[in-house]
Amino acid sequence: MATHQNIELFEQLFRRYQPGLVAFANTFTRSPEDAREVVQEVFISVWQNVENLRADDNLKSYLFTATRNKSLNFLAKKKLQTVDAEPVVVERHHSTHNEGASDAGELESIIFDEVQRLPEKCREIFILSRQEGLSYKEIAERLDVSPKTVENQIGIALSRLKKAVDDYRQDRGKFSVRQMMWLLTFF
Repeated sequence: MATHQNIELFEQLFRRYQPGLVAFANTFTRSPEDAREVVQEVFISVWQNVENLRADDNLKSYLFTATRNKSLNFLAKKKLQTVDAEPVVVERHHSTHNEGASDAGELESIIFDEVQRLPEKCREIFILSRQEGLSYKEIAERLDVSPKTVENQIGIALSRLKKAVDDYRQDRGKFSVRQMMWLLTFF
């Protein structure tokens, strides 16, 4: 049962993160209406688990990850609906979609592995920047380092990730649209 405190926390979360989440979802959906629908689903999911809701540092990361996942699910569902409308094209589109999803998953795995291989401090800074969306100044304050250190560590991380992506691209050729959209979340 939702308490008054949980309701207030939920409302604060909604007011604080909803505009940014809609903008983030829009980078995937390319439709403000669809982006709002995706974010609404994220907040419905949060509301359904409001009893377990805690205002901590991981909440923002959770909201953005959930929004990305729901956006990708929304797009996949939308593509399936389009495919169902044209049965002649189903087999060709289905195999292309599966190959694209497999390639995107492979690329995601390569980048995830490379992030895990980053030196500890570099990885922590990169995750705070890319997953939590903190500015260099905010990261510097949180970790008690200089903003220049943050900038240098992000540069190191991006350089290593770019090399891993370039190596992958040389092996596989061109990127699919799905892969490019996913890569934009890092670079």
